[in-house]
Amino acid sequence: MAIATKTEEKKQKLLLILLIIIILLIIFVGYFSFFYSPREKMKSIPSFRKIKIDFSIFEREIFKNLQPFIEIPSFEGKFGRENPFIPYEILKE
Repeated sequence: MAIATKTEEKKQKLLLILLIIIILLIIFVGYFSFFYSPREKMKSIPSFRKIKIDFSIFEREIFKNLQPFIEIPSFEGKFGRENPFIPYEILKE
């Protein structure tokens, strides 16, 4: 019969604790994956009221006096450069 040393006993205790922690984690994850329903949480959340938006604020005089923006004319001319990889210094010369 082999004599177990103290270091072997410590390793066994550590492995036993680690095994118990892993089993508890598996049980915890299994419960929340299979048995716990998020619908149970939803029952405790109060229902929200229907949202009403009051558009009467736009009937005020300050909003009636607003003028629309003028239309921006389209661009006339040439867009960009022929070769966009040439530095600007070369183009100025």
